[in-house]
Amino acid sequence: MRYITRLSALLFLSVTAVSGLSGCASNGASNGASSDTPMMSEQGYRLDRSGAWNQANAAGLTGVEDLTISGSTRRSTAVAMAMSQINQGHYNAITWQAMGVDRTKEFQTKGNAPETKNHLFAWMPLDQADSVSDAHKLLLTKATEAVTRTMERGQMPHFVKRDGSRATIFFSAQDWKCPAVTSRDNPGAESCRVTIHIAEPEKTLAPEFLIGQEGDRYAFTPNTADARSYIELELGENSQAHEIQFYEAVSEELPNYSFLYIAPGQVQNFAGVSIPFPYILHLGNLMPFIIPEDLKG
Repeated sequence: MRYITRLSALLFLSVTAVSGLSGCASNGASNGASSDTPMMSEQGYRLDRSGAWNQANAAGLTGVEDLTISGSTRRSTAVAMAMSQINQGHYNAITWQAMGVDRTKEFQTKGNAPETKNHLFAWMPLDQADSVSDAHKLLLTKATEAVTRTMERGQMPHFVKRDGSRATIFFSAQDWKCPAVTSRDNPGAESCRVTIHIAEPEKTLAPEFLIGQEGDRYAFTPNTADARSYIELELGENSQAHEIQFYEAVSEELPNYSFLYIAPGQVQNFAGVSIPFPYILHLGNLMPFIIPEDLKG
């Protein structure tokens, strides 16, 4: 299986793009805005927070704060280089900790808080479904199709089993040491699979900055553990996968109103190295919870 590895470049671009906003934000403060007043766009977007923070908070995932970095250009370059190294199978925990990027211990103290788990959240337009029930079924279908298309791109034999609000895609992959599934009725404990669970949405007002105008959407939000929607790759004991790239590829196939939140320590590269900080994937693009020091209010 081959995926284009773009995470390090995207991470660099995300951080430097936010750095570029700092000049605009400081101009707003000099025009009489109080330093205690959050810098907001007309559509309710927090200019002193990252794009990932804005997306997560809009969905009710409020327990993740941005990591503030100083010397933004230098530090963002260092983070990008570290991300490139981790993708290639290298890892130096001391380096991560010295950079202040490793947030594993911070999240270990959160117990079972929603932000310690991976999530799928979405804001489905009302014209996509006639009811909450229909929206629920539709997102499960869309998420399942995103995974199966990813499997097809990777030439991975697979089949789907659906049960209510859950779908399970069993697959085989020689590169990942995922064995062939010989029985649909009894795939076996060592079989590799992707489990998709979609919680029932609610019809509610969507943040204006997300949809460009005021209006209701079908909101699939991770407010509680019981309401968690997710796409979860599960491997056999002897299997090994580049989970980072897999979730990136699935994200590319999801509808543009859908987002994947990745918690620290919840995805690994092919060498079994975990990413120790949270981020969001949208259409294959990585959005880190990182802002320059001079931007944070």
